[in-house]
Amino acid sequence: MSPIKYFILAGLVATSLTTVTYANAQSNDASSNAPAAAPSKKAIRQQNHQLERSVRHALAKAKNLDTSNITVLARSGAITLDGSAVDDGQIQLAESTAASVSGVASVKNNLHVREEGH
Repeated sequence: MSPIKYFILAGLVATSLTTVTYANAQSNDASSNAPAAAPSKKAIRQQNHQLERSVRHALAKAKNLDTSNITVLARSGAITLDGSAVDDGQIQLAESTAASVSGVASVKNNLHVREEGH
């Protein structure tokens, strides 16, 4: 084989290898840049229920807080407190306790002072 044929053959091999390597790099980059799949509705519901349980547990452990009329609702890190408490101090304690739980992004406090005799 003449030196020119070796040169042409070497060039074709190098071009082929470069093309294959570039194509593989492109396909790997495309898959790594693809956004992660969004969590399913079931997974989101489970996360919400777990956060509700965590907040309820924290409220129950808070000293001097009557949680018997407090309900907790979680939606993607946003906590809503509904119900009533004995006084404003307990309302503020419930809000600050809920806000301190890991995973809580915000707290909407819909608690009100319970009327005498109720």
